[in-house]
Amino acid sequence: MSPKQFPLNDSETKEWLRRVGLLSEEDALRIISTIKFNEDHLQTLAIKVDAVLNPVAGDGRFPSLCGFSLWKKRRSEDPQLKVLYAQQEATRHSNNMLRSLLAPIRRLPSEILSEIFKFCLPREKFIRPAAGEAPLLLTQICAAWRDVCISNAVLWSSLEIVNKNPDTMQIDPDHRRNITALLNMWFSRAGHCLLSFSVQDDNILIKNVAETVGKLAPRWRHLRFNIPEDTCLSIPPSNNYSALETFEIYTPEGLDVCLVEDLSGALLNAPNLWQFIWDNGDRRPSPIDLHWTNLTRLTLNTSINIAQCLTIMSMLTGITHLTFQDITMSTCILSRRDIILPELTSFVICAECSMAPVFEEITLPKLEELVLNIKTWSHSSLINFLRRSRCPLESLNLYFPPLTETELIECLEIVQNTLKEFTVQGTGNGIHSIGDCLLDRLTDNGKDDVLCPKVVVIALYECISCSPGHFARMVESRLTPPSPSIDSDGSSEAKPRPTISPIRVIEMYDNEPELEELKTLQSMGLITKVYSNVDGTPLELEPEEIERLRTLREEGLIRRVYSPTAGTFGDVD
Repeated sequence: MSPKQFPLNDSETKEWLRRVGLLSEEDALRIISTIKFNEDHLQTLAIKVDAVLNPVAGDGRFPSLCGFSLWKKRRSEDPQLKVLYAQQEATRHSNNMLRSLLAPIRRLPSEILSEIFKFCLPREKFIRPAAGEAPLLLTQICAAWRDVCISNAVLWSSLEIVNKNPDTMQIDPDHRRNITALLNMWFSRAGHCLLSFSVQDDNILIKNVAETVGKLAPRWRHLRFNIPEDTCLSIPPSNNYSALETFEIYTPEGLDVCLVEDLSGALLNAPNLWQFIWDNGDRRPSPIDLHWTNLTRLTLNTSINIAQCLTIMSMLTGITHLTFQDITMSTCILSRRDIILPELTSFVICAECSMAPVFEEITLPKLEELVLNIKTWSHSSLINFLRRSRCPLESLNLYFPPLTETELIECLEIVQNTLKEFTVQGTGNGIHSIGDCLLDRLTDNGKDDVLCPKVVVIALYECISCSPGHFARMVESRLTPPSPSIDSDGSSEAKPRPTISPIRVIEMYDNEPELEELKTLQSMGLITKVYSNVDGTPLELEPEEIERLRTLREEGLIRRVYSPTAGTFGDVD
């Protein structure tokens, strides 16, 4: 009999597992035969185990009385059983390895396997190395997968480095050595790919990290840096950042003036930059320069006056998402700029001063999302801006504005044909924007026109002052629209009315008086998203609400969240 006809042993199986590629027909038959051989062996072992546990009556190994065996408990302690059990476990393990050889994925060519590996990467833009996630996990399966993984440069084109202990910002020598080795290994495997690099905590101070930033400048595609206090880090403005598309910088203690100049010089060498985010903890003005006309997304969470704001906006001709998080008053403001941003869809503003000079100058014809975190309310300027823009606004979010109910109604009337959600966060000083008058306009009584007929999400915090039950009745009327009114002659009302979208989600604090009555409407499909009025943390939803919300998201419902600290605004995951 040829040696190849013998069953595979474990050492041969392990060697085959290290390979990649298609099995020959002869090899596949040998594997199948070995599996069958092992299954027969398992049946034989099972018979032997049963013979030890249940010996035939009269077997001399165990005493009996009246035909019944004694000391049955001692049979399970028979040394022979341990040997048999070990043989069973080893045979099962062998079969598991053999079956894995026949798995369909092992038949894939390495080129296809390499493409599949790309879809195993984490969804984040910057990949934090972890033994339990790709790409490192893929190198631990078998030698064949390791070779395919290491040779795929795309898998190693993104990296984020952090401190092991997030509670301390100290960098010990071991950490420095580990980071240096990680950088050398990771980016050496990336070949000539464009790179994404995120440096968190104080790791930018590690010499090798700073050198890597400069050395690989032409290959950076996405960069995110956390710059610690009093750093002497140099960002060479002469480097070529021609491939850089997005840049995020976080400076909790601010940046030295010289560093701001170097940063501006570097960004001016990044002609393809389309997203820039600067989160600056120092509220002193820190003017920065870059190719504004190339940007489509801009977030400036740093002090900027109204004149600078308007100057920058006048150059953002292709911007789609814009956030100014700390606007201050200007001593001199140039007027009549007539700034039109034809592509802007999302606009976020946070300011302590009046925004009238901004809204009097801008026109945003495609605006869909507007977030205003403001302490003063320039009603006429905002109303004129909305009327002038005639934008298809879907999301209106007002945080801490001292506006009256009448002023809010006027705002909603202008955008009511497109509005799908609105948020009002009260000032907490006795000014309430939501009262009986507005609730009457929002209520569907089956006869009168309904304000904002497409609204499906309403978030109200510390801004309601209405008659008991009025708010709940408004919500209920838009959950179950009433039948058309009947005239005295028995005919139904002929006046056509727009379709009223049912309210899906109500958001409010847990201390709102209206909350208890809203809970009774959950059986009608309403989802109440509740937050703590102490720290703003969300309370857990009921399981049926979680499932209902998941279904609504699949049907197209969009819920957005705003971070007053960072100025970020976007869809909830």
